Amino acid sequence: MKKLLIVMYVFVFIPFGSFAKDTKNLYSKVSTTFTVSKSINCDEAVAKFVVYAEGDNYSLALERLSKINNAFILFLEKEFSKQEVKTTNSYNYSKTAKMYIEIRTKKIKKISDVLDYIAKKQFLYKAGIKPVYVNFDLSEKLKNRIKQNLFRAALIEAKKRLSIVNKTLSEGYKISKISSYSQYQNIYAQNREMAFSLTKSKSLQSIRITPGNIIVKSNVSVEFIKILK
Repeated sequence: MKKLLIVMYVFVFIPFGSFAKDTKNLYSKVSTTFTVSKSINCDEAVAKFVVYAEGDNYSLALERLSKINNAFILFLEKEFSKQEVKTTNSYNYSKTAKMYIEIRTKKIKKISDVLDYIAKKQFLYKAGIKPVYVNFDLSEKLKNRIKQNLFRAALIEAKKRLSIVNKTLSEGYKISKISSYSQYQNIYAQNREMAFSLTKSKSLQSIRITPGNIIVKSNVSVEFIKILK
């Protein structure tokens, strides 16, 4: 038989509603906790890049930046939709001009093409494009579906534990409450760091990254109740 940690209480139960009686009823409550989890392949990539250029002054730096940035944007427009690419200007009065570009897409393999573009591109002196980060995630649609699957798994496990409670203590217990809290643990592939090293070294080797997966854990609390006659 499965081992089950049981916490049992006896309470005074006062029913509410139009059919509530005047008398008070004793009830027994049993609570338990457990975890259900699932490993999910990431279906979305979030990558951020900085386009930079240095000059004798900010105006010259911005002029150098514009050439690099315009060519980069043209490349990205062929690979991604406008909704997938977000640009942010970084205004300052230094001798370095910067532009940040973030890509959020389900076309994960296309991020490898972007890294290839950066690694094989010849940039001007003290100018270029660098990856800020390359992360992988679950889309909101997939997260919602996984939450539903985990809740179904939690409900199945709760029913199994209810059966154990009824066999161990006595019949008559029912599920009175079930709640869960989901956590996400990123498990990235080891070759993720390779993207940065190859980009930095200007390697002619094609860059291919694997997004890895995310472990979704749901911490579940369940209460069983039985009215004592």
